[in-house]
Amino acid sequence: MGSSSYLTRLVEWHDFWSREEFTSQFKKDSVDQGTIYQASAFPEPPCHLCCLLWYSMSPRRQQALVASATPNENNARLEGLDFSMPHDPNAELRVKVWQERPLSLYTYAQLFWGEVALGARLLVHRNDHFAIKNKASRATKCGTTNSGHHFEQARMWLRMCRENHKFCRGVGNTKLELPARLLHVSSGPNWTPETPPETLKLIESSQIDSKAEYLALSHCWGPTAAMRFKLLASNIDACHESIDFTGLSQNMQDAITTAVSLGFSYIWIDSLCIIQRDDKGVEVSEMAEVWKKDWEAEAKKMGSVYSAAALTIASTASTTSTGGCFHSRSLTSLRPCKIGVSSPDVLSPDWIYARRDDVFDFERSVDLAPLNT
Repeated sequence: MGSSSYLTRLVEWHDFWSREEFTSQFKKDSVDQGTIYQASAFPEPPCHLCCLLWYSMSPRRQQALVASATPNENNARLEGLDFSMPHDPNAELRVKVWQERPLSLYTYAQLFWGEVALGARLLVHRNDHFAIKNKASRATKCGTTNSGHHFEQARMWLRMCRENHKFCRGVGNTKLELPARLLHVSSGPNWTPETPPETLKLIESSQIDSKAEYLALSHCWGPTAAMRFKLLASNIDACHESIDFTGLSQNMQDAITTAVSLGFSYIWIDSLCIIQRDDKGVEVSEMAEVWKKDWEAEAKKMGSVYSAAALTIASTASTTSTGGCFHSRSLTSLRPCKIGVSSPDVLSPDWIYARRDDVFDFERSVDLAPLNT
């Protein structure tokens, strides 16, 4: 088998800031606002590595760590967060550094509170292990996810799918039953993403080309009261004329903005394209029958509606229709952090970097997001 000396020291543990010292850099944002992802300025502490470790954690774990740092003030908040505490609540923070296998190109680092892993792992590697140097998307320099660079990147991804992915090229070839209605949107000559589209109205699918492309929205409604506007038997005629963009919930506004920004003229949103029940209880018997019949006819098409869409906008992080599809984020947490050099004894050593490990981004941001849990 040969020598196994190279297998030694594959795992190391390093002391870190105390919980009080670490959370003090972020405490105001996470406690005063209740959630780290509300649309305000994100704290950018002087310590770049601290920023990477902090934003590798979920909002719930951020809040739990802040509450644990001042237990007398936040016992009730900590108990209500449904967080797995370490066996020793007085345990301090440590950073685990390890390799998955011997001689790997990558080393990993992860923040722990006692035996509990707090965040996602970070990648640690030399500078020549970046996939494509100086080719990061310009969207990484934008603090919110509704920038022009984000839409530019989305258009590029969609184009790549259609040109290079065999199964994506087949979307639209299968004969699927269209929904009865779609929303027609158009930007107008002076439109910007911060303004309502020039045209927003309900249209019957029978009035448009059967091959017309459309987007679809998947989102959490949340409480019925959060739905500021929906299609009813009593307002369907008015919706065929025009829909007030500003009267829609944030999820819907953002989805419509996305459709226009990506160059699409049609979008399907369930509560605006299927007649809903009037929760105010003012429907007469005839109108009540209208929404029941429409729901029975259209709800069973939903699988086909999503399958036939050119793409689906998923508001994965929002628990209600008011959360929106766009969010603020820490720019510092998106950039690699220099943490050392490969050797202090050579003339031109390689820089050692720590950065986000995006391997599990889809799992964290989609599979385990509020929309899917």
